[in-house]
Amino acid sequence: MSDQEFIVTWEVSYSEAEKVYHTTEYIDSENLDTLKEYLEENGIEHTPEMNTPYHPGDFNIEWVKIQDAETDKELWRDPYAEDIPDD
Repeated sequence: MSDQEFIVTWEVSYSEAEKVYHTTEYIDSENLDTLKEYLEENGIEHTPEMNTPYHPGDFNIEWVKIQDAETDKELWRDPYAEDIPDD
C-alpha cells in the first residue's frame, strides 16, 4: 500500500509578541491515524516557525488541522484551536 499525502496546518504562536501565524506542510503517511501518531511523537522535529515572520522570545508550535492533499478535504481539526484558516 502506498502512502497518502496530507496537508498539515501548523499554528505558530509567539507569546511575547502576542502573534499567531498559520503555515502548511505536505507530509506523506500510510493513513490519518499513522500521521497523527507520527506528529504526536515527532512534531517537535518540524520547523513551521521558519515559514513565519521572526519575533524574539518564546514560541509554541502545534498541528491544528489535517487535510487530504489530493481533495483538500478536511480530515481532522483540533477542537481547542481557534481561528484556523479554512483554506
